[in-house]
Amino acid sequence: MLVVAASAVTAVGLLPAAVEAQMFASEAATVSQTIDGTTITIDYSRPSLRGRDVHVDLFGDQIPWGQAWTPGANTATTIASTKDFVISGAPVPAGRWSVWMVPGPEDWELVLDPRDDLYHTAHPMPADDQIRVGIESRRTSDSAETLSWTFTTVRRDGAELRMQWGDIAVDLVVEVEPTLRVTMSPEEAAAYVGIWTVERLGSEYIDEGTFETDVRMIGDLLVGTFDFGNNIIEDVAFVPAAEQVFRLGFLINGELAEVMDWTFVEFQTDGEGRAMSFDFRDSGDVLMMKGQRGR
Repeated sequence: MLVVAASAVTAVGLLPAAVEAQMFASEAATVSQTIDGTTITIDYSRPSLRGRDVHVDLFGDQIPWGQAWTPGANTATTIASTKDFVISGAPVPAGRWSVWMVPGPEDWELVLDPRDDLYHTAHPMPADDQIRVGIESRRTSDSAETLSWTFTTVRRDGAELRMQWGDIAVDLVVEVEPTLRVTMSPEEAAAYVGIWTVERLGSEYIDEGTFETDVRMIGDLLVGTFDFGNNIIEDVAFVPAAEQVFRLGFLINGELAEVMDWTFVEFQTDGEGRAMSFDFRDSGDVLMMKGQRGR
């Protein structure tokens, strides 16, 4: 018997790494999104329905109403952020939190607990150092066999974060502090609004020539149209960078989508603070265009 036991131990020791690897019914996953310099990461394991009815067998049964449940499996799902952020209206300090939801027949609650190493059966009770906020669940037209976390949309100052399992989805609104102030009040913008004649000086990237642009407000953004000779871009946003200095940004469907870091526009004003001319330079301080107020 001793020989057999020794042989068994030897055989296990010779197993290849792939055979020794541990397999989970709910495999680990990570989803991460950077929003204007703030990186938010969800670490979780992904349970599957495996024939269970999400309405009959899961919520209200295996996952009781009114009891904290981690939307994942194995160890508790966690959310980590490199900077402070807001989730569904609740401020969250930077760091790592375990994620729990308290489902109910009608209303749900999101719970973030500072203990980020809990097992999924911990079911933490309410505590002063937790973050709690009311959320809503909804039924979807499609069904997810395996639980998923996804950033469904991303904006310059936030995103929508969705948890879905079966046809039950919970949408959470994420907000971050923008690194740039992109909006202007009508009073601030008045110094720049008007018709401008712009001279292209020519470079490796643009042809020589002139064009007119109407600098105006769209919502709370100061915008103008720029003709680069071989490409006309409408509704380019002037993004404040310093006093009378702006970066340029691209809009998509009226929303600021990207700010260019390779160029800037610097305005010159008269004695009353009204902008009368501007220089358009690249990041190497090379003058590419000059603008002059027409009216």
